[in-house]
Amino acid sequence: MREATALSVVTAQATVSAELRSILGADIAGLLVFAPTIDGAGVFVEQQPIASAQNGGVNLPTILGANGSGGIPFTWGVSDQGEISEDAYEAMLTFFFGLTNGAQIKGLYSPLPWTNYLTPLSNILTDYLFGCSNQFVAQQTTSSLYAYRFNATDINAVPSVSACTGEACHGDEVPFVFHSFQQLGIQNVTPDEDALSNTIIGYWNSFARELPPNGDALFQWPEFTASGFQYLILENSASTTQIDPIPNCNFWDGIGYDLSTGPLSPQP
Repeated sequence: MREATALSVVTAQATVSAELRSILGADIAGLLVFAPTIDGAGVFVEQQPIASAQNGGVNLPTILGANGSGGIPFTWGVSDQGEISEDAYEAMLTFFFGLTNGAQIKGLYSPLPWTNYLTPLSNILTDYLFGCSNQFVAQQTTSSLYAYRFNATDINAVPSVSACTGEACHGDEVPFVFHSFQQLGIQNVTPDEDALSNTIIGYWNSFARELPPNGDALFQWPEFTASGFQYLILENSASTTQIDPIPNCNFWDGIGYDLSTGPLSPQP
């Protein structure tokens, strides 16, 4: 900084400021707190889902899961070039998580330089807002819970987000759950994809009828426990199980997930 000219410093500040305004004014703004809502009975839902889980709110049998690349759609389109600089990336981590946490997050997700820092940013959102927060809720349950990870990558349910091609993005599970490929304009569905859709529907139907989601012909889906951390992995060809497939969750648990008071609000 001592060797930089005043013009270069001002230019860099303006560039980062513009990038941050673009990011915060676009998709990232939708990731902040859930507003209080009113359900069909006219009752206010006042607690954040995480806070509700910590207070015993997950007290009924539940299926809970996330997609392998859920964060990508929320970072897509934050700039005209489809990328953000390292300076803007660091500034945003500091803005949301604080200086110390931001530096640690950068070390975890981007220890080496990237040509496009949207990639580690997407990975951060995938873990923090979806994978690890879901796992944290699952650990709080007082009833039976079945956890999944949707990793099928051959269908992009939102083709306008080209970065989701070859990834399991947020929403890509929807045509599988409802077998709605045709309604969404998805063509050339393979036999494996059709079979995976039927498998998922079988789990959901079995859960609705009998609570345990395992029917006679289904791959056995183990119950998630705080000591076991077992997930059903839903992939392109066959289902498998895996223990704790999400990295860095202990780190994120330490930061916390209550968006009304914590990390995704400006930090000193």
